Amino acid sequence: MVLLAGIALFWPLPSIAKQSISYAPDNAPWRIGLQKWEAPAYPYLAKLYRCQGRAVFRVTVNPATGAPAQIVMLKSTNFGILDTSAVLALRAWRWVPGTRKQFDIPIVFTLSSDYPKHPAGTSVLPRSPR
Repeated sequence: MVLLAGIALFWPLPSIAKQSISYAPDNAPWRIGLQKWEAPAYPYLAKLYRCQGRAVFRVTVNPATGAPAQIVMLKSTNFGILDTSAVLALRAWRWVPGTRKQFDIPIVFTLSSDYPKHPAGTSVLPRSPR
């Protein structure tokens, strides 16, 4: 009986969205020179509790390497688990060395069953080519 209750507790619920989506404006200035990226992971617990939100991060890029030198959160999603996921993903991003210095990157965590619909003027952030 305990095993059955444990399985029921951790079994994916139908109310959890099948797709988490990250949108980015097609003409975002930070997309210029972007060579490697990854969309933030949407942690299972955040999906389970339907945590959603929009955060803004200021990324300072090291012009010599193209790697983020500093990431500062300007606006939080109000969910630490989502903010941490975004920072971890941004640390893996790489730009062409010497192209950009600093810019603000909005990251939106949205649960949706309407995939692949997205707001006009945006596109789903593609998988990294790594």
